[in-house]
Amino acid sequence: MKHIFFFFFLCSSVLTVCAEDWTLTSGNIWARQNGAAKMTSEKQNGADVIRLVHTGKDDWALSEGKRFAVVPGDVYELQAKMRFDGKNHAGISVVSRDAQGETIEWIYASKELTGKTEWTTLISRFIVPPGVATIEPRITGYAPATVEIDGFSMKKTETYPLLPPDTKPLMLENHFLKVETNPAGTFSITDKRTKRTWKPAERMKNFIVINEIAGSSASLHFPLVNCENMQKFNVHLTLEKEAPELTVHISGSGTMSGGTAYPPPFESENGDRLIIPMNEGISYPVEKKDIRVGRLIAYGGHGICMAFWGQTKDADGTGMAAIIETADDASIDIRSGKNGLLQVNAVWEPSFKEFRYERKLRFVFFDNGGYVAVAKRYRQYAKSIGLLVPFTEKVKKNPNIDMLLGAAN
Repeated sequence: MKHIFFFFFLCSSVLTVCAEDWTLTSGNIWARQNGAAKMTSEKQNGADVIRLVHTGKDDWALSEGKRFAVVPGDVYELQAKMRFDGKNHAGISVVSRDAQGETIEWIYASKELTGKTEWTTLISRFIVPPGVATIEPRITGYAPATVEIDGFSMKKTETYPLLPPDTKPLMLENHFLKVETNPAGTFSITDKRTKRTWKPAERMKNFIVINEIAGSSASLHFPLVNCENMQKFNVHLTLEKEAPELTVHISGSGTMSGGTAYPPPFESENGDRLIIPMNEGISYPVEKKDIRVGRLIAYGGHGICMAFWGQTKDADGTGMAAIIETADDASIDIRSGKNGLLQVNAVWEPSFKEFRYERKLRFVFFDNGGYVAVAKRYRQYAKSIGLLVPFTEKVKKNPNIDMLLGAAN
């Protein structure tokens, strides 16, 4: 098949079509640096092969410029046969956009090649998440590279039935808390004592609930799927009968390509303060704009020294603590939310590149006490699992510990 290529920096027109089976027949090449990308078509073993040479230090993209109309819940499969030799990566993905044509993600459902490879077939299966109206298949890369492409295609394979947006929420409730789920798989928690509702700070753009949310008076459970990589999880919410505490259990299996951030962070309010056990402990007013934010591992090294974080209100000491009960493959992520205030959530990392075991996160709510209440609750938990061993006990096993008292650091 003959290939016609156009070199450009900004696509001059946008074509939206129905999402049928698609195969790349012509393409537009974009490179951040002018003239950095050259592309030809050549015969190799009877096949028309695209050969792309990129000499720039930044990113590039190959696309036909077609935006395919899609429906949330539809499952698509991207496939390309590629050979790569470069300093960074190249791969297949789609651009996702909303009904107004605004970009949601420039690179969604990516599968990549790195280093120097022989001919490799890349396959990416993904679900169209809620809010996405069109997708545009592309091949993208970064840094100098030579890329050969023997076919690039996309097809719809099936449809997942999504829960209707007006699905009635299910609730858990005790003397202290009311937990309310929604069809997106998130939940809010109202502390009856303080009247504060801890709401999810953002919609989980790449997660959906499949089938139904079910449960009893003490627990709720539902299947959750990551739209971007089709990985499925089972979520169980368990509310303590006589305590203001909710435990989130997340189980799954199969390969993990990266961290899974669930549940999303709670929305911060002005006057809140984050309690982070980094080094000797740091508290951040959520309004702070000049701190370094990002990922802190929960299992050693330069991260959090104890597996929890807290969020308290300066004015009255109310707040919550989140205890990571499975900290071996976990981290926390500190970011500014859409309201410009700092927020925290847990990220579950692969174990030998897989999910492997159940992950647990416990939320504890306080009607007073501030950071002291947060610390005391974690101390109680640490003692319950054998982590709290005072010097008076340690010295029985190693008398030299007595030499530490009064000694130089």
